[in-house]
Amino acid sequence: MDDILMDWLDYNQKKEKDYMYFSCSTPWEVNYLISKIQAVDSTIRREKIIRAIQDCCKSIPSPKARELFVKCVLTQLNLNDGIMEF
Repeated sequence: MDDILMDWLDYNQKKEKDYMYFSCSTPWEVNYLISKIQAVDSTIRREKIIRAIQDCCKSIPSPKARELFVKCVLTQLNLNDGIMEF
């Protein structure tokens, strides 16, 4: 799911600093990731994505590097296409 890892320009601009890190406690960031995932696969329920995000929030220490975090979420959702094994 390289599409999800690409084109985070609007996220970067909104966050301004520390945009290479994902914040689990910031609602707009969580919603942004949910939207990106659902744009690629609309069959995945929001609740399932939220659970995957919560699991990765617990398993990856802060600060959470965005790319590593997103790959963790994709792996939890079985969308990793061989991107990374956790």
